[in-house]
Amino acid sequence: MRATSLLLVTALVVAPATASAQYGGSYGRPPGSRTSPNGLPEAESMERRAPDAGPKSEELVDVKPLLKGIKLQPAQDSALRAIRDRYDPQLLPMYDWLRDQMVRKQKGQDVDMALVQKRFDRVDALRKKEVDEIAALLSGDQLVRFQKNADEQREADRENVARQEAMRERERQRQRPPR
Repeated sequence: MRATSLLLVTALVVAPATASAQYGGSYGRPPGSRTSPNGLPEAESMERRAPDAGPKSEELVDVKPLLKGIKLQPAQDSALRAIRDRYDPQLLPMYDWLRDQMVRKQKGQDVDMALVQKRFDRVDALRKKEVDEIAALLSGDQLVRFQKNADEQREADRENVARQEAMRERERQRQRPPR
């Protein structure tokens, strides 16, 4: 009986700590729920991240590149943390799910692209809303720098997509049979 109680207490302590470590503290779902907070069925849980699966979710939701060179006041910093606490628990599982779908597609497994596009659009809308809320916190000079950082990040993303497309095209050319 005592061993069972100890095992139960250990399980109750370790499970939230694991989710906290994976998703940054405030992520969690009610015990026994069949879906995550974002409506992802438990059956779509993620495997371990493949090494070539792209950036980690934590990197994708990170706003530090947007705030590079901006000194925040204490009130702005606490408001920023509140915004991050509100959006990260929603975005992290969705990024994980999208990465899982990308890996499945690369392995040649079936992927519902309509559902992927729907989830991607949801992530895009949430991310835009988060960035808009962060921009609303900033003063004039800070906002100018923030916009410059956002433009630089968009340009880097475009270059990355172009580079990936070129790699895919080279791979398709290599796989085509000679004429």
